[in-house]
Amino acid sequence: MWLVGKGRLKIKVEQCRDDTPEAIIELIRQCTEFDREQRPNFSPEIDDTLSKFEFIFPRLQRSQSEPCLIRNPQDDLLGLSMNFGVPKTPLSNHRRFNAEVT
Repeated sequence: MWLVGKGRLKIKVEQCRDDTPEAIIELIRQCTEFDREQRPNFSPEIDDTLSKFEFIFPRLQRSQSEPCLIRNPQDDLLGLSMNFGVPKTPLSNHRRFNAEVT
């Protein structure tokens, strides 16, 4: 928001996905307005708009990764380190907005 307030962040809304609802695109435009009086308040404006589209946003899943507290396999006398592997965090397939910072 600091870059928006300084007039240095320009979001390229034309690069949004094709299935992005026009109301969401308009909300992005409004939220990145240079003039703070033109930006919407979170409640109720932003909250109301987003709640209408709650069904299209993917639900975030908590990471199922388990911490590996044993750093060296030789230190593991009980063989417990064999149960710890790569974290089971789901991959994210969300696109990031391309933003132009001047």
